[in-house]
Amino acid sequence: APAAFRPEAFADPANYDTGYLSITVPAVVAGLDAALARWGTRPWAAVAGPAIDLAAGGIPVTAELRRQLAVWAAKADPLSRRALLPAGTVPAVGDVWVQADLARLLRRLAADGPAAFYHGDIPRTIVRQVRDHGGILGEDDFAAYRPTAVEPLAIDYRGYRVVTPPPPSGGLTTLQMLRTLEQFAVGNLRPWGAEYFHIVAEAAKLAWPDRLAYLADPDVTPIPVERLLSAEAASVNAAAIRGVGRTPVADAPGSSDAPHTVNVVTADAAGNVVSLTATLGYLFGSAVVIDGLGL
Repeated sequence: APAAFRPEAFADPANYDTGYLSITVPAVVAGLDAALARWGTRPWAAVAGPAIDLAAGGIPVTAELRRQLAVWAAKADPLSRRALLPAGTVPAVGDVWVQADLARLLRRLAADGPAAFYHGDIPRTIVRQVRDHGGILGEDDFAAYRPTAVEPLAIDYRGYRVVTPPPPSGGLTTLQMLRTLEQFAVGNLRPWGAEYFHIVAEAAKLAWPDRLAYLADPDVTPIPVERLLSAEAASVNAAAIRGVGRTPVADAPGSSDAPHTVNVVTADAAGNVVSLTATLGYLFGSAVVIDGLGL
């Protein structure tokens, strides 16, 4: 969160869903740079090439992309709409959507290095627009940001070591589900059959309320990871599934089935695996686009 964050400014949920107050310190550029520097084999400029080509050359607009852009345009502020759609209208299906400002930003980072995103005129441009519209992001937030490498969570599941990012990532929920599924002979069930799906769905329904109750910034909020992944918790969940058959779906404020996450998994010849999840918290995240940067 920006250094100027104060909880009272977010009493209205609208302030953390969309708009200039909802913007956190941009971490993705620094995170990708850190991962590339530690484990990568190619320079930033080389791996940025395909993204630059897509932004500069454009992508064909599908019916779904046009629908999503129209939904975004209806809620975005005028400056953001002009920044993302310089023509002033949502492109038609089949049009090629070029993001020239974004291409220039990516070329700048390729030429000057990703550190340019955190010092100088790029953060100054971002902060000016955010502050002019009531946001709290500051240049000091950019300069002070450092990505952190953290220890993953891991469990043994039927002979496999399953590893996920720790909270506030949702990996804990996945591991909770696996702990519950261990209590059932799912390998004997018909693959993708009704009983299999039933048990998986029930395990998810029992894990999800814990996600909503406990997942937060672990530097600030204690999270009972050991208890949530304990054999005792898994046994209680399994007994609930066996005893009731179908558990009620808890009311889950803040949850949504809106499409908003992309996951890319790739592996190389040396056995390195990358699982990269990009999630914005609903389509187009804050709905804010920085004029001149296409970001």
